[in-house]
Amino acid sequence: MVALATLPTSGFPETITNSVPCALPAFPKSWSQERTASPKSASSHDLFPTLCELTGLNQPSLVGRSSLLLQINDPSIPGHSAIAYNNKGKTIRTENYRLILHNDGYAELYDHRTSDAETNNLATIYPEIVSQLREQLKIELK
Repeated sequence: MVALATLPTSGFPETITNSVPCALPAFPKSWSQERTASPKSASSHDLFPTLCELTGLNQPSLVGRSSLLLQINDPSIPGHSAIAYNNKGKTIRTENYRLILHNDGYAELYDHRTSDAETNNLATIYPEIVSQLREQLKIELK
């Protein structure tokens, strides 16, 4: 059996969200029940560990990300951050926030719990959150 899924990913540097369609073969029998979408963050960086787990292959230690199977099986399980980077900067999207760090030092912080989406930059109002997410991003990109 082949099932189609859509993984949300952070668009970067634009403040949009992209979706990456993917086909995952041979879902376990428990997946035959109706699935619901999860609002949790996911990253295309999580696809390889997920495919390794689905196929029973050992995940190389250099990958550094984790499988999405726990989230797929139980959407109530907390997600983990999604990261992206390019030659203009880097971004991290957590369950509540998105931080964009531009190479010129400019920071953008958005709270996804509000209806403002990514229209109200909160970086100067919440420097402690910027600092926490900056550190988390630094760890994620090691």
